[in-house]
Amino acid sequence: MKLRQYQRDCCNAVFKAWQKHDRVAAVLATGTGKTIIACNLIDYYVKQGQRCLFLCHRDELIRQAVDKLSQATGLMAAVEKAGESAEDSMTKVTVGSVQTLMRQKRLDRFDASHYDKIIVDEAHGILADSFQRVLSHFEGSKVLGITATFMRGDKRELGSFFESIAYEYGLRQAIADGWLCKIRAQTVPLDIDLTKVKKQCGDFKESDLADSIEPYLDEIAKAIKRLVPDKKILIFTPLIRTSLLMVEHLVNQGMSARHIDGKSPDRRELLQAYANDEFRVLSNAMLLTHGYDEPSIDCVIVLRPTQSSGLYIQMVGRGTRLCEGKEDLTILDFLWHTAQHKLSHPASLVSGNEEEAERVTEKVNASGGSEDIEDVLDEVKNEITNERESALAKNIDANKRRKARTIDPTQFGICTLSDNLVDYEAVFGWQKKEASDQQKGYLDKLGFDSGGITAGYASAIIDEVNQRREAGLATPKQVAVLMKNGYANAGKFKFEQASETIDWLAKNRWGKKGKKR
Repeated sequence: MKLRQYQRDCCNAVFKAWQKHDRVAAVLATGTGKTIIACNLIDYYVKQGQRCLFLCHRDELIRQAVDKLSQATGLMAAVEKAGESAEDSMTKVTVGSVQTLMRQKRLDRFDASHYDKIIVDEAHGILADSFQRVLSHFEGSKVLGITATFMRGDKRELGSFFESIAYEYGLRQAIADGWLCKIRAQTVPLDIDLTKVKKQCGDFKESDLADSIEPYLDEIAKAIKRLVPDKKILIFTPLIRTSLLMVEHLVNQGMSARHIDGKSPDRRELLQAYANDEFRVLSNAMLLTHGYDEPSIDCVIVLRPTQSSGLYIQMVGRGTRLCEGKEDLTILDFLWHTAQHKLSHPASLVSGNEEEAERVTEKVNASGGSEDIEDVLDEVKNEITNERESALAKNIDANKRRKARTIDPTQFGICTLSDNLVDYEAVFGWQKKEASDQQKGYLDKLGFDSGGITAGYASAIIDEVNQRREAGLATPKQVAVLMKNGYANAGKFKFEQASETIDWLAKNRWGKKGKKR
C-alpha cells in the first residue's frame, strides 16, 4: 500500500502517541484519505498478531471500509451489523456498526480484551452514548479516533475522552500541498431572515429553518442560474420538503436538477447518473454529509445554515476533492440575517480563530465577487500581524528601561508569529496540570518565566523553540535582547543575524550611537 507522505507521518505519529496514551485522535481534512490511514494501521497491527475493530456509525461507511481494507491490504474483515456477526470469525479484523455493537446482548458475546486496537471513524461523535457503551466494554483497548472536524469549539468536550491529538493535517495545508482543490467564496446579496429560528440539540431547528428559507427559494434558484449556470452543484437543505421545492424552482429556471433522500428507491442509480453528468444539480436534505465522494462536484450550496463548524466542513468537504478539468470549488454564501447566532461561513474552513474568520467574512461580503478564501485569509493574517507587532513595539518602548530578567511567553509568541502560543488553549487533562520540574527547569534555562505555567503551555513553548532551532532562527534569549532594544520583528531573525546584531549593539553601547541598519 503506497501512502502519501502526510499519511505515513500520521501513522508514525499514532504509533508514537500510543506508546504514551490509550486514547488518541488524528485530525485530517475531508478527502485526504482517512480510511486509507486506518487500513494501514490495521494491516500493521494484524501482522503483529493483534485484533482490530474499525467502528463506524452508518451502513454505507461499513461497506466502504470493508471494500477499502480488502483493496488496500488484502485483508478480509468480519462484519458486526444486524444479522452479521464477528463472534466466531477467524479473521483478526472487524468492521462494526456502533448501533449494533452498543446493544448489551451483542457486547456480551465478546470478552472485554477481545480487541487490542479500536479505530473510530467520524470520531467527533465519540461522546455519544452509543460509542461510549462500546468503548467502555472494551476498556483495555487502545483507541484512535479519526475525524475531519475536531474543531476548536469541540476540543474542550472531546478532551474529556481523548488524551492527545497525535496528528493534524488541515484543509489549508492539504490545498497548499496540492491534494485538495482551492476554494472560492461567492457572496449572494440576498438577506434571508433567520431571527425566528429556534435552537434544538445545539443547532438550528430544521423545521424552523425550512419555514424561513422556503419563501426565498425562487430568488435562490434565479441566483444559482445567474452565478453558477455551468457548475456541477450539490445543495444541502434542512428538510426533504425544502429539497423537493428547491429542485422544482431550479427546473423552472431551465436547470437539470434532481432530489435524493434516504427513501429514494433509485438512490444508487441517481448517484451514478449524477456522476455521469446526466444532470448538473443534486439536492438533498442532509443525506450526503458523510461518506459520499464525487470529485467532480465544483459548487456546494449550503441552504442549511449551521452554528456547527464540523457540520459545515462535512458539507463543503463533498466538493474539495481534485478532479480532471476542475479548477476550484465555489461556495455560494447567502447573507443569513440573524442577530442572536453566530454562523459558520466559508471563512470557518481555513481560519484559525474567530477573529480571523470574522474579518475574512467581512472582506468577502464587501467584495461582491468571487474570492479565493485563502488569499483573503493571508491578507487578514498580515493585518493582524502588523497590528500585533505595532502593539508589541509600543509595549517594548514603554518598558525599555525595565530590567526584565525573564521572557514573557505571550510576547515571545507575538514576536515569533506563533499562534500556538498567542492563542493557546488547554484541551486535555494533562495539559491543565502544573508543568513538571523537568519542563520548568528547561524553560528557566531558555530564559522564560516558568512561574505558574501549565504542562500544556510549557510543552507548546518547548515545541516552538525546537522548531525554531531546526529552522536556524534566533533563540529565545536572542529574541528577548533584540526586543528590549527596539526590534519588534526580532522573531524573524536568523540565528547568525541575531548574533551579529547583538554583537554590534554591544560594541555600540547597546544602540546609544544609533540603531544598526
